[in-house]
Amino acid sequence: MGEVEEANKTGSDDKKYESQTQSQVKGGFNACKFIFVLAAFENMGFIANMVSLVIYFIGVMHFDNAGASNTLTNFMGTTFLLSLVGGFISDTYLSRLTTCLIFGALEILALMLMTIQAGTHHLQPEIGSGVKGGVSVLLYVSLYLLALGSGGVRGSLTPLGADQFDNHNPKEAKALATFFNWLLLSITLGAKQGALFMDRHIGSKEIPAPSVPIIPLLFMSILLPMYELIFVPFARKITGIPTGITQLQRVGVGLVLSAVSMAVAGLVEMKRRNQAHKDPFNPISIFWLSFQYGIFGIADMFTLVGLLEFFYKEAPASMKSLSTSFTWLTLSFGYFLSTIFVNVINAVTKRVTPSKQQWLCGYDLNSSKLHFFYWFLAILSCLNFFLYLWAAVWYKYKPEKEGNQTTTFGTKNDDDTTEQHSRVPMLPIAASSALE
Repeated sequence: MGEVEEANKTGSDDKKYESQTQSQVKGGFNACKFIFVLAAFENMGFIANMVSLVIYFIGVMHFDNAGASNTLTNFMGTTFLLSLVGGFISDTYLSRLTTCLIFGALEILALMLMTIQAGTHHLQPEIGSGVKGGVSVLLYVSLYLLALGSGGVRGSLTPLGADQFDNHNPKEAKALATFFNWLLLSITLGAKQGALFMDRHIGSKEIPAPSVPIIPLLFMSILLPMYELIFVPFARKITGIPTGITQLQRVGVGLVLSAVSMAVAGLVEMKRRNQAHKDPFNPISIFWLSFQYGIFGIADMFTLVGLLEFFYKEAPASMKSLSTSFTWLTLSFGYFLSTIFVNVINAVTKRVTPSKQQWLCGYDLNSSKLHFFYWFLAILSCLNFFLYLWAAVWYKYKPEKEGNQTTTFGTKNDDDTTEQHSRVPMLPIAASSALE
């Protein structure tokens, strides 16, 4: 009799657990469709402005080359830094969806202000007068309101989508890795579409400078599906890891490619500069830039997804938005460091070079030595990779459970999921993205 009662109780508990499980079913990819669309449209406006801002700063606001570059990198760095604000608010005070909507509204307001200033002549500075007074206030308020809005959306949108998958379910854990790949693809396609909305031709052949950054986006839009549909299943058979390779391995590949892209950028710039001095009326083709931009795009494909997935999976449930924002924080560090590097290198080279000329000077790019700056970033990227590799070797794992086996950069579990844990802070990885 006692056994029957115990069996009935067990059956009742199983039904209760099954009912609770069904009530907690995640939204999955069906719920993520609107997130992919939102990510695409948000990045469409952001990238379309980013690739045009240097020309806007120089041609309309009358900054010099260094000033325009520093203003853009400061803006980009602030945008990614403020993703922490969105992440913190969505973890602490508001839902992730509400946070996205509020910061999205701020982003729209900022774009409206920028449009008004760009289309109103008396809200722009005169040549030689500098940006000051009300013109300066409107410019920087609109820029950094855009940074706040875009950063806040970034800090809450990614975890909102990732929350639609149950990481404790082996099948959905694999789907979570796929989500991060498709999210980056959505962002890429939105950015590419935004760039294509600009004037793409002079006559019928020439591509304007603002459209050049669509090259890495084009590479990413092609290679991301190939990575997800071909590479991951192939690598999974070899490594037994659901994502093919671990998140930290993916980041490492991206760091190597980032260093390569900077070295290639230096070679291409040297070729462009030599040709400009030799025959200024017969410049090299703009498609030479496709090499550095293509490699850089592939590097981003490995690094960003690896970091997003790593920070989301390893964070406590109450800090997933803030932790995911650390991915954007690494980019923020890179952009701010770039501004520092430009200022320091200009100050040093003006003093120590025989010509007493800065590497990055004035309005004439042909008088600058941009190729040296690219090679400096390549060397810095190599040092960054070896420091990252040292940190990965020193990487500390969570205590292993019975039946687990250790794999490179992670702990492989019997349920075919991978867990990674570290007491090592992630390194800033995007210093090389400064002038891309």
